[in-house]
Amino acid sequence: MITLGRRLVAIAIITSACWAQATTQDQKAAAAITLRNNQFRTAVMAHDAAAASNIYHADVVFMAPDIPTLQGKVAVQAYLEQQIMAGAVDIQLTTQSIRALKSKSPRNIQYEEIGTNVITFNFGGTLVQIPGKYMVIWDFHHGLNHPPKVFRDAFSFSVPTK
Repeated sequence: MITLGRRLVAIAIITSACWAQATTQDQKAAAAITLRNNQFRTAVMAHDAAAASNIYHADVVFMAPDIPTLQGKVAVQAYLEQQIMAGAVDIQLTTQSIRALKSKSPRNIQYEEIGTNVITFNFGGTLVQIPGKYMVIWDFHHGLNHPPKVFRDAFSFSVPTK
């Protein structure tokens, strides 16, 4: 016969193990997201819109200021090409929070990232920094052992653009 004390100890051990697994998964996801953000920045700095768009899901929904909502990776790549041609030379992303979203499948894991950014443009030799903020939904469609893709991307500028 199992006593109440043993049951409580068993519950505590199981709860602790589940929390540790979730924490490890969250840390792994955060590291993967940071890596993808760094890859995106490197591609922008190299003026490579195709490489920058590789972080996006084929069915991404992309919401940028002052333009209609874009759908699909091809549309996002065209937007990035326009921004690079307009003088975008750098983007600094600062993550403020990453949290797991509820998932219906262990193979389709999503995380929400909220942060701030500074986009640097080169306008005729003058560098102009435009601060902003963003919210991204990262999709780990094939689990945490595969690179995530941006499934939803919405951002705004912290200063008037017009």
